[in-house]
Amino acid sequence: MPESVVGPEGAALPDDVLFVDSGDALHKRLRRLDPIDPAVEAATAALVLPKLLELNTPEVILPILGWFFAAPLKPRIHKALGHFPILCVWGTQGSGKSSIVMEVFWPLMGIRSAEPFSATETEFALLKLLSSTNSVPVFIDEYKPFDMPRYRRNTLHRYMRRLYTGEVESRGRADQTVVSYRLHAPLCLAGETRPIESALVERIVTSNPSKDTLPDRPEMVRAFQKLKTVDLGLLNRGILRHLLARDTTADLAVATRVVEGTLAGREVPLRIKDNLIATVSGLLHFEGYAGSLGVRLPELDVAALVAAQCDDLLESGGRTVKTGLDYFLEILSSLAVSGGIQHNRQYTYSSGQLALHVASCHAAYAEHCRRIGYEGEVLDKKALVRQLQENHRRGGYVTEVSRATTFGTRGDKRRAAFIDLEAVKRLLDVDDFPQDEPSSAGGYGGGWHDD
Repeated sequence: MPESVVGPEGAALPDDVLFVDSGDALHKRLRRLDPIDPAVEAATAALVLPKLLELNTPEVILPILGWFFAAPLKPRIHKALGHFPILCVWGTQGSGKSSIVMEVFWPLMGIRSAEPFSATETEFALLKLLSSTNSVPVFIDEYKPFDMPRYRRNTLHRYMRRLYTGEVESRGRADQTVVSYRLHAPLCLAGETRPIESALVERIVTSNPSKDTLPDRPEMVRAFQKLKTVDLGLLNRGILRHLLARDTTADLAVATRVVEGTLAGREVPLRIKDNLIATVSGLLHFEGYAGSLGVRLPELDVAALVAAQCDDLLESGGRTVKTGLDYFLEILSSLAVSGGIQHNRQYTYSSGQLALHVASCHAAYAEHCRRIGYEGEVLDKKALVRQLQENHRRGGYVTEVSRATTFGTRGDKRRAAFIDLEAVKRLLDVDDFPQDEPSSAGGYGGGWHDD
């Protein structure tokens, strides 16, 4: 805070501490941590804290609630886990994704009523913003990757990847010196979609509100309207004092046991698990703060939170994030249906499995992505082969990485990757690859050929 240093005992400004204004916009939005009457805080908490749980369904509200109550302790959690997740609140227009952050959770964390930051900020403005704090949540709205200039989108994605582990970005100056910026702000991103790049999917916690929920649940609208009438910033000082007094190591140990018990042996990527642990630790902070003021809360449905995260982020039977190989097969499927690739030329069937000639399939895929301006991750051929090998090693839908097979005629024999198409159809948005009709003359023009 510009006017004080916050600790478990409250806010003060030691003689040996000086606030230096670095020119960023975030600190100008922070509310002063003025002392308030404990009775006022208790009465406000008794009204506000239960209402937070009524804002939406558990799978929607708990990720937001847990993340925001963990964000002020990001330095401690980052030190213990090695990273801290990015919160992505995504949904269609009118779902309440921006309002719930801007008018409820941001003020609760000490931000005065203000417009969110834009996803299309200039590169330097974004760099200054994301390096200006390590514990005050930063809210960036209107994330629309398909409506953003490519260089702006790529810059935002690069900073998001680096924020996760708190890396340093350097900038050269005219006098040939270098200025370093540590990217470590807790970031909340809102938009009508979420990142689909595999490297980003493993770094996020998501909340997906639906505008169809609100008309059927008027109590959620009433809870939101009630919270708008309350000065939520009255709780900020007490929340920060409570969080700073907590034993973060013990909280993370409890959160780990809760997450592992909820997963019940389900195999998930390590980063996804750590993101869940950080979020659940925030829920422990929330329950602890409520308990310190004598506010009774219903039991939090952590199982719904964990299930929603796994369903949204994981593919391949809920074990891994969606990879570039998965998107490659989905695009090939659409190309096969539209005639962009052809049976017995780029693909065939052998031994009851789909056989892909990798080089020609990749060429068609890359050309298609270039032609339509595809904004997702486009694998080069080397990366594609590596992902085929990794999928095969872990017992996925790739049954052979490179095996000679016949394409159309006995004279056309090429190496192909073999795919269990039925397994793929159970996991991805993939249809059957069309086949030519078998040759009536008894030749090899359209049949299945086992080698």
